Amino acid sequence: MFKVKIITPMGEYTELDATILNVTTTNGMRGILTDHMPLVAMIDIGILTIANEDVKPSYRYNYATGTGMLYFHDNLAQVLVETIERSDEIDLTRAEAALKRSESRMASIDKHNIDVERAKRAFRRARNRIRVKNEL
Repeated sequence: MFKVKIITPMGEYTELDATILNVTTTNGMRGILTDHMPLVAMIDIGILTIANEDVKPSYRYNYATGTGMLYFHDNLAQVLVETIERSDEIDLTRAEAALKRSESRMASIDKHNIDVERAKRAFRRARNRIRVKNEL
């Protein structure tokens, strides 16, 4: 078992004991188990899963994450992310509205002075939140 600390710009989000940590990195999905070698990885917009099968009852939490960094050393995973929401915290109506707004912005990129990269990131974040919420 190892400790997972999730930290956002607002401060510590949560701290959990885990047997498995799966995270979306810029190089694809990474799985972390107890006694994993030291690791530094860039987190991409995606899913982060924390599970602990050594406790009764066991648990598995899915989160929608923004970009950030993962540091793993000596059975401590520090997850520093700009945004994170556990699946049961996601407001599906709000996420769907954000997806529609981002699609509208991307459709009007040629007509208006739209920040293309910002619009793409908003689209990816909204789509990711919907995906995580629907995986319950």
